[in-house]
Amino acid sequence: LESSTCLFLTGACSETGQVCADKQCIVPVPLVRDTSPCIFQSNPSNHPDRFKCMIQPTSVINEPETYGNDEVVLRGNGGCLRVIRPVTWAWDGNAFIFESTKDLNAINECFSPGTVISKVAPSQPVIPGDVVLLRDTSPCIFQTNLFNHPDRFKCMITPTAVNKEPGTYGNNEVALKGNNGCLLVVRPVTWAWDGNAFIFESTEDLNTINACFAPGTL
Repeated sequence: LESSTCLFLTGACSETGQVCADKQCIVPVPLVRDTSPCIFQSNPSNHPDRFKCMIQPTSVINEPETYGNDEVVLRGNGGCLRVIRPVTWAWDGNAFIFESTKDLNAINECFSPGTVISKVAPSQPVIPGDVVLLRDTSPCIFQTNLFNHPDRFKCMITPTAVNKEPGTYGNNEVALKGNNGCLLVVRPVTWAWDGNAFIFESTEDLNTINACFAPGTL
């Protein structure tokens, strides 16, 4: 699993309509939510399902103007993280349109009225420097044990340095990059329990976890 610092060169962000600054892809315009809730738009005859969040007036940026674009991690209210696929960053200068696997409640909870939405670049310092999260050949598992700990996931990794931090639950969300560049938001519990187990919390289901953190993924 990877969360490497972005080292994009000029022009490398064009597919998602982002712009390069300090070797990172960033949102091309300020995304400050207005006072209305985001809405879900379903219109099979015109476009794929998508979300629209109205924003305070800004520059018109209609890029990328396509669907199924690369995933981007955005930070919203209270530091929450959401993985989205941008459709248009600022349609008519007042509408942020995107695809997401989350439901409308989760979108509105994070991108609530008045929230400043910002880009999050998965960052290598998130993972302890002596830990290598290279998945072994087994699938990740879901662990539920109401008497011992909250629900959590465990992915076995190839032997690395032992790191039991943070050792608690409900920690800050972090974005990790996995198989084929997929992005997942997780709350780490222990980075490398006994040097061979990455344990974390996530709102995703087990199938999504295993698709992104597939065996052999770094």
